[in-house]
Amino acid sequence: MRKLIVSLIVLFLLASCSQTAVYKSEEIVKFYGVIVQKIQNQDQFKILVVPDMESKDIEDLSEKERVEIAQKNNGKYFMPTEETFQVADIGMKVTVIYDKNAGQEDSNPPNQFGLKEFNLHTK
Repeated sequence: MRKLIVSLIVLFLLASCSQTAVYKSEEIVKFYGVIVQKIQNQDQFKILVVPDMESKDIEDLSEKERVEIAQKNNGKYFMPTEETFQVADIGMKVTVIYDKNAGQEDSNPPNQFGLKEFNLHTK
């Protein structure tokens, strides 16, 4: 009987833990920045955005230098639609809205998931 009660308690605890992990609420974040890199791998489109920068700050930098700036300044990769990717240019200002609770990869700069909107602005 005691084993049955302990088993039921453990089962209840495991079930309650898994439910909290599955049902996270959204935490919407607005991210302003400048596009510093575009990458296309087959059908995947990634754009690296660095916050709090101006186009003039990256004009004369190589791609490697722009990625280094992103690594030091909380840059993030976002995966927009192909249409958005095609019209986006290095140096364009963007506003990105995403769900912070959707997660991000442990890379530097990270791939940010949960993209809601990717709005391009003129240079």
